[in-house]
Amino acid sequence: MSVPTAAAVHRMVRAAQAARAARTVRQRLGDAYEMALTVAILGGIGISAGLRVFHIAGTATAPPNAVTLGWLLVALTVLLAGLALRGLAAIGPLVAGQATRTWLLSTPVNRADLLAARHRWTLLAGAGTGVLYGVLVTLLGRSGNLVLCAALGGLIGLAMAGWSVRRQAGRARRLDAVASCAIGTGLLLGLGVGALGLADREPPGVGSVWLIIAAAGAAVLAGAGMWAGARVRARLNRASLSDGAGLAGATAAAVQWFDPTLLSGLLTQRRWLRVGAVRSTRLRARTRTTALLAADLRRLRRSRRAVLAGGALLIVYYALATVISPVWRPVVQLVGATLAADRLAGGLRTVCRGAALRRAIGGSDQRVRLTHLLVPAAGALVWSVLSLPAVWADGAAVGVLYPALGATAVVYRIANRPPVDYNLGATVDPAVSVLPIGMLTQLLRGPGLLIGLAAVRLLLA
Repeated sequence: MSVPTAAAVHRMVRAAQAARAARTVRQRLGDAYEMALTVAILGGIGISAGLRVFHIAGTATAPPNAVTLGWLLVALTVLLAGLALRGLAAIGPLVAGQATRTWLLSTPVNRADLLAARHRWTLLAGAGTGVLYGVLVTLLGRSGNLVLCAALGGLIGLAMAGWSVRRQAGRARRLDAVASCAIGTGLLLGLGVGALGLADREPPGVGSVWLIIAAAGAAVLAGAGMWAGARVRARLNRASLSDGAGLAGATAAAVQWFDPTLLSGLLTQRRWLRVGAVRSTRLRARTRTTALLAADLRRLRRSRRAVLAGGALLIVYYALATVISPVWRPVVQLVGATLAADRLAGGLRTVCRGAALRRAIGGSDQRVRLTHLLVPAAGALVWSVLSLPAVWADGAAVGVLYPALGATAVVYRIANRPPVDYNLGATVDPAVSVLPIGMLTQLLRGPGLLIGLAAVRLLLA
């Protein structure tokens, strides 16, 4: 018996799916009408917004700190490239579902040909995302090199997607170090530009020659990444193709159900699995409160990325302070303090969402919650003190206490948010689409308070 080709297997799968999901002509026409209507509405909105952005970018004059803004966009690009590499390495990027792994990848069909379509779509998605980012950077920086920046972004996205496939096969083990270096380089570059901006100095400009050199280097990396990924595609086993399936599924479910806890729980589990074995020590505390506080501090010590994230947010804050209006600096400070405190609130979220855990700990629920609130509150206070120089004109009391207390209140409200109830029937039909008011009020618990505090802070500025 001869082994069928991958193309023949794909044809048989499509035929089986079509036979199983047989639909009438009326149903197909209805589906086509809904799809065409959705594409027309979303496409019209996107085209209108794009034309508006192009019109504003073409008619507006360049800002006085255009060079500083350009360097900040370069730093942001390097930082996002490192984070994208981390994300691609964590997800796959080639992901196969359980049915594909069980019924197709276990057959003697050529695996490289079976995964060829997925590989091409992955490369196309990476290149398309890079092109869109390049266009966005060009419009934000008000640069005339639209084609060059779009091409550079597409080549960078193509290179990252190609090398991530090789990393998935276990061949490019140093890609994690490259991603870490890119993240560190972007943060340091943003810190340098922010320091020069706060000192009323401007970094040297960058001409189109450097963009051409960068595009040439990115073209070499993209070609090498595509070739390297195609070579190791046949060596991808079912284990490597299923590592990111859970993360991809949790991300899709979190977006579809508007519930970020579906993704945050899985990310927390994966983070603690990377920590590995730790040496268990006894909590030498006399009271329940000190024991809980010591446990929360030990959790923070064993997962130092939360502290590093707070430092990275501080660098981003000072970098943004050089290009935005002084009126908006307090708002950015409040948002940064909230994000930094939220990274320290892992213990608070755990006890707030686990009624059985609170009963096992003992004591009142409010006491347990407030004890775990001390660490994120202290983190918000320290972050606000370190970010005070950018808003020194508003005074030390308002510049420190307001963002610290506001961030603590927002983090506590988000942690105490109950699970999303999808059975609420409160809706409003404004003749455009049905708005689920009951769902929106649940999702705005926490972010709504942050918006209100930011509005009050603008009034106080």
